[in-house]
Amino acid sequence: MLSGDNVVGVPMLAISALLRTATHPSLDHLPERLEDALGFIDDLMAMPNVRVVHTDGKHWPELKRTLEESGAMGRSITDAEFAALALSHGATFYSTDKHFRRFPRLRWVNPLATAER
Repeated sequence: MLSGDNVVGVPMLAISALLRTATHPSLDHLPERLEDALGFIDDLMAMPNVRVVHTDGKHWPELKRTLEESGAMGRSITDAEFAALALSHGATFYSTDKHFRRFPRLRWVNPLATAER
């Protein structure tokens, strides 16, 4: 995906989650140094086909509809946020997390599987 010609959108929410997880001191691994984690993000953003995806004026109505359709609550709210962001941009969402099946309008692809949904 990253080496292809297709544009790859990376939500700002995913960037902050990666930084939060990679630098968290209480995880089972040694935390990354902040400068290393930031460097990883800089390298990712320097790829010619990678773009940061932001919310727009369509996002709240899309998120609300996605929540209502899926019944997502609690920890699933973040998944709904990602789904709504992809939906509002007309994008396909790539994730190995099978919980994204719960969003019926989302074009979801597990990049490790052979079949597209």
